Amino acid sequence: MLVENLPVEQLENVIVSQTGQQITVRSFTNPDEVTYNITTTDDGDMQNCTCPDHQNSGTLCKHMFAVNQFLGVPFPPFTPSHSSSSSNLPVTSERSTTTPLQPLFEK
Repeated sequence: MLVENLPVEQLENVIVSQTGQQITVRSFTNPDEVTYNITTTDDGDMQNCTCPDHQNSGTLCKHMFAVNQFLGVPFPPFTPSHSSSSSNLPVTSERSTTTPLQPLFEK
């Protein structure tokens, strides 16, 4: 089940506490025994979650979605990641001579 489809009552039970820049949430799979911490920035945006999903992938996790849905805490600002395949691309310091309306393949 997707977090956005959970009833508000269930989202409310996921949130354990909010203190300063830390929000403690229950595990979805083992809620009676496991909690995770979501930290926020000085600006109030979510920064990270201690759950394995977020720690291993770096992507937004279901705990972050729950906190966003129930508490309205903003997601972290988008920062594009660089895949390992992009490291194989040539690096150049030459300036492009194309204009925004000129296709790249035309000379």
